[in-house]
Amino acid sequence: ATRTGVVDGCFQDRAVDGTPSDSGDDKVPCTTSDCKYQLNISASKLAAYAAGHVQVLADLQKAIGDGPVIANHACGPPHDNLFAGAVSFAQLENFEANNGSIQQLMLCAANRRGVQAHCRGDPSEHSLAAFLIGAGHHAYFGFGPWKSKNATFMDHWMPQFELPLGEPLGDATYTDTNGGEWHRSFKAGVEVTFSVKNRTGTITGAGWPGVFPPQ
Repeated sequence: ATRTGVVDGCFQDRAVDGTPSDSGDDKVPCTTSDCKYQLNISASKLAAYAAGHVQVLADLQKAIGDGPVIANHACGPPHDNLFAGAVSFAQLENFEANNGSIQQLMLCAANRRGVQAHCRGDPSEHSLAAFLIGAGHHAYFGFGPWKSKNATFMDHWMPQFELPLGEPLGDATYTDTNGGEWHRSFKAGVEVTFSVKNRTGTITGAGWPGVFPPQ
């Protein structure tokens, strides 16, 4: 498909499942109660499969060139075995307002990987604040269900996408205040904070009305 010259991007689901598994959760050979049977695969074959799995994704990125290869769950090492630069994008399909999601965003940025951060269901100021705290270059925020009938573009749009923000003035800073708090400033005068303990965020600044969604 990449040789046709038509394909300029690709999405790979469950892209960090680097070994064959009956359970689909990387437990190979699987011995937990959710497995139907235990796979009889040698350690050397598992290692070869994992290496080939990484290689085929890297080869796909090379064939597409500057186009995006979006690998689901692939934040990069040490989270997975896809080396930095193997693929250009990761998808975080269950992005939430918590410190774990922020850390995943930062890991993607550290491994030169853009992000498609998907907030399941309706977004909140808290989830958007968490995204702005951890977002690196080529990070994108979206929301909505996986399946919907008669959905339109506006069903996945919110007014915050049009509000002034500007480039970040630096990476987010962390303090141990009140159970942990993140803070980040943006060029348009926007200030973002996120409480790790309470999983709540605030976004303030010129043009931001202080309510979600803006009226």
